[in-house]
Amino acid sequence: MINSSLEKNAIDEIVNIDIYLNTKQFTKVDALSTCKGYSAKNTSNGVSIEILDDELKQCSNTPNCLFSCKWMLKKQDYLFKELGELKKYLKRVNNGIFETQIYVNLICEDKINLDTEFRDIVSNYLENK
Repeated sequence: MINSSLEKNAIDEIVNIDIYLNTKQFTKVDALSTCKGYSAKNTSNGVSIEILDDELKQCSNTPNCLFSCKWMLKKQDYLFKELGELKKYLKRVNNGIFETQIYVNLICEDKINLDTEFRDIVSNYLENK
């Protein structure tokens, strides 16, 4: 493919999965040691989590880890694992023509206040896992 328009990474593809949460919980927490394979970034209304094709790479948001991100990564563990496998698969089968980025966006709306007791229960659960 010399001088072809379909050179390596010629087509950028961005997949966004939006998860709407009816509460804002921007409490900073200690990151899990298992936070690998993605890169989270805090946004003005939540968290944007990029799925990486390197499942061993540590999340770069570690010192700014938010409760909402930590909880959703544990709660939706299967989803994040499947998206990681999808990213690796797309990289393998597209012969380098497509560059696919996959993001899971946690969009936090301020509809209800999360009860402190509930947050403490979930925090204890996360610390013990």
